[in-house]
Amino acid sequence: MRILNISAQKPHSTGSGFYLTETVRCFSAMGHTVGVVAGIYPQDTVCFPEGVEFFPVYFSTPALPFNIAGMSDEMPYPSTMYRSMTEDMANRFRASFESALKEAVSRFCPDVIICHHLYFLSAIARELFPDMPMWGICHGTDLRQMYTSPFMLNYVRTNIARLNKVCCLHDAQRQAVSNCYGIPLSRTIVVGAGFNGEIFFDRHIRKPHNELRLVYAGKISDKKGIYCLIDALKASGLPRGSVTLRMAGGWPGEEHRLRAIKAIEASGHHITLLGPLSQAELAEEFSLGDVFVLPSFSEGFPLVLAEAMACGMASICTDLPGIRPRMEALCPGCPITFVDPPVMLDPDTPDPLKLPEFTARLLDAILSARRPSTPPDLSAFTWQGVCERILGE
Repeated sequence: MRILNISAQKPHSTGSGFYLTETVRCFSAMGHTVGVVAGIYPQDTVCFPEGVEFFPVYFSTPALPFNIAGMSDEMPYPSTMYRSMTEDMANRFRASFESALKEAVSRFCPDVIICHHLYFLSAIARELFPDMPMWGICHGTDLRQMYTSPFMLNYVRTNIARLNKVCCLHDAQRQAVSNCYGIPLSRTIVVGAGFNGEIFFDRHIRKPHNELRLVYAGKISDKKGIYCLIDALKASGLPRGSVTLRMAGGWPGEEHRLRAIKAIEASGHHITLLGPLSQAELAEEFSLGDVFVLPSFSEGFPLVLAEAMACGMASICTDLPGIRPRMEALCPGCPITFVDPPVMLDPDTPDPLKLPEFTARLLDAILSARRPSTPPDLSAFTWQGVCERILGE
């Protein structure tokens, strides 16, 4: 099969970017012919398996003189929020991607187009090629955009509803997709997410240590709950040196890095900002750590949980819709402590008055977490399984 994958965002840089990268790698390994259309910057390096044909759309250029449009308001690289795009910016976006899509379809001749994110680019593709088999993959941030931003709302909803199939990360998201876009459940499936077991596995390199080693991986931003995590350590009463926190991930802008540094300095604990890491570097951090903490206020299906557990860590995660049932169904007895989220004002904005209670629950989970003696069975989280479900095999 000839499979063309499209995304308006960078590959390799966010959860959905890694999802695209890994499914492309797996489709290629399964013997399919694969192409990719994606938005990048001129200085970016993109790494796909040999034989994958890449059709880049370059942002911050004369044709697209603004940053990559991000599905989240805070991206780990310079980005533009869809809600702030002017009519001229939207027209330039459409023209640049239409040109790339037409070139890709003409040269690559796909049997199917797989659209990452049920949003503006996917709607453009459906309108441009109304009769071509086209499937969408929901990553969660697209739903958030639909609920919180007026940008091209009717245009997006109308064209996304015409996709032949929509792949969802879990059952709760499947129902939300049906409700939001008016897509019958019969045209939606749950495919989940996977991890690369050749990179993420328990290396058994931990040496005896007295401190509790925590690891976080994700964007350095408010919406990921990192300041509740830092505040939890500050309020713990634990002596300095008894706990460490290493935080992997990029930040949307310099002001976010400076704010994080200020919070870290006030915490009284050993907290390190690692910046963006490769998957191999992140796997090494996981193999040295004890507990992975993901205190996000919104997530699709965080495959980083499986990656951390594969490396032998216990995990703590906010109990967000769809995640716990999916994890418990695929990995009974998984070493994850789920923490009740704060009261939310919208899909990813917590009530600030309820954050202290959430911080206290987070601290309780951290203090009680214990690394499992043996890694759980994560065989259900292979990328091949995900790809087979996407293809309906």
